[in-house]
Amino acid sequence: MKSSLVRTVAVTMGMLGVVSCSSLVGPRAELAEARVRWSERGPSSYVMTIVRSCECTPQMTGPVIVTVQNDVIVSRIYRNSGAAVDANHASLFPAVDGLFDSIASLQGQNPHEIDVDYDASLGYPVMISVDVHKDYVDDEFTVRISSFTTN
Repeated sequence: MKSSLVRTVAVTMGMLGVVSCSSLVGPRAELAEARVRWSERGPSSYVMTIVRSCECTPQMTGPVIVTVQNDVIVSRIYRNSGAAVDANHASLFPAVDGLFDSIASLQGQNPHEIDVDYDASLGYPVMISVDVHKDYVDDEFTVRISSFTTN
């Protein structure tokens, strides 16, 4: 009986150690944790504004208001002009799941630096900052969610 109790306590402590250290594992674990929060708590309908900072054209930077209803993007509108984002630039302004996919893809490419901040409650990315190559100039970019509301 006592050895069974000791074994149970040891297994439980080991599991708690893994759970408590999971956030120390790194960016991939943070992404996985954020995806879980989003899948558990994220709304299926929301409006967010995405602003990109890069050495690129104004059509690629926004700010763009992305409207999602029932997990489907229904519009991408440039906030300043009210014009719809054209198909050539639409992928730069995805829904939250698309942002997660972009982060995973970037992580898989082993960039020089990638820093992501996630919303503590819902898990969606609030800021993604990337420097793709250490020695390249102007390959850095940042994606920010400047507002997020549920509808």
